[in-house]
Amino acid sequence: MFNRLVNLQINTERRIQVFENKCLRKLLRISYKVHVTNESVRELVVAYVGPQEPLLATVKRRKLAWFGHVTRHDSLSKTILQGTVEGKRRRGRQKKAWCDNIKE
Repeated sequence: MFNRLVNLQINTERRIQVFENKCLRKLLRISYKVHVTNESVRELVVAYVGPQEPLLATVKRRKLAWFGHVTRHDSLSKTILQGTVEGKRRRGRQKKAWCDNIKE
C-alpha cells in the first residue's frame, strides 16, 4: 500500500517535470524530432532569460506556504486538513492524509 502511494507521488512529480520540459521546448521552438537533451534545453533558457526555479520546486514551495498559512489559523480548512472531524471512521484501508504528503 505504501509503495503504491509513493509511486503515485513520484509519477505526479515526473508528470510535472515532463510538462515543464514540453512547455520550454515549445517556447524555444525545438521540434520533438530533434534530439536535444533536457539539460541543454534548460541551459538555453538560462542563456536567454537567466536562472529560473523549476516548476516542481515552485509547486512544493507554494504547497508548504499554504500549509503553514492554514495551520496558523483556526478555520474549517485547518479542521479538514488535520482530519479532526468528529464521527465514525469509514471502512476499508486508511487513506493517505494531506499532512503525510507534506512530511514526505
